[in-house]
Amino acid sequence: MFKIKYNITKGLNEVVLYNDERATYLVLDLNHGGRTKSLIVQGVEIISDIKNPVYPISFAGAVLFPFVNRLQRGRYTHDGTLYQLSCNEKTGENAIHGLLADKTFKLIEQYRDESQARVTITHHSAGRMEGYPFPFDLNLVYSLDSDGVKLHVQISNRGKQSMPFTLGWHPYFALPAPDSSSLTINGLNTYKTDYKGIVVGSKDFKNNSAINLKDAELDDAFKVDAKMVQLKTSRYSLHMRSSETENYMQVYLPKNSKHIAIEPMTGVSNSFNNKIGLQFIEPGSNYSLQWDLRIYDVTPESNL
Repeated sequence: MFKIKYNITKGLNEVVLYNDERATYLVLDLNHGGRTKSLIVQGVEIISDIKNPVYPISFAGAVLFPFVNRLQRGRYTHDGTLYQLSCNEKTGENAIHGLLADKTFKLIEQYRDESQARVTITHHSAGRMEGYPFPFDLNLVYSLDSDGVKLHVQISNRGKQSMPFTLGWHPYFALPAPDSSSLTINGLNTYKTDYKGIVVGSKDFKNNSAINLKDAELDDAFKVDAKMVQLKTSRYSLHMRSSETENYMQVYLPKNSKHIAIEPMTGVSNSFNNKIGLQFIEPGSNYSLQWDLRIYDVTPESNL
């Protein structure tokens, strides 16, 4: 039986979707952008709340909106108006990873039965964000079932002009043994970036074979199809899929790390300026997308 618990003790504001019988837990942090704080399946860590660096520097599990990755110097033009965002990257040169990381979400709906647990959490912006004066409602619908997790994002434009956006998600996945882990990217293009992480070009991506993660060091952006990526580790495997037709992905693996960020996105870095993946929501209109994380071949501790 799936259950839902609301934890607001000791300064926390968390929702936990869980199935005790299968030692499976999904923890959502409502004080920090509704992020995916952790996911445990059959006692095995899948999504990690990494400690070095700590959140929000890591952006671990964060939903990225209204822009993904970096926005060069925090500047963009929309409908003839120049906007300036705060440059929150540690170098102070760019805006990074959207504007939701420190925003509070509210639980507005929950449902559970024998096959799943589902919650809807929401954030309302009145249009007073620095550099992004567009009123919007953003709902995150998280579902946990026996196959994995679904994240359905719903965005409504409550203003009187179109609003530009790209959307992303920044989970870190555990690599119990990087030497025996691999990543298969269903890629179409890969993007070149400068030393500041700003996209400056692209080329065809023709290597769809598995990448061995032993000693790998990755920080790359891709255009991918809807069957975005497959990760295989010594303790579990996963597929990530998207409901969108045009998809992008950032893969970040520091050298010698036991965690890999696999970030589904609807655009790339500096999309507000280079227009790659940039979309608009008209006044009174909505946008929705679903990312589907299917987890399988889990090896619990008791089976080792």
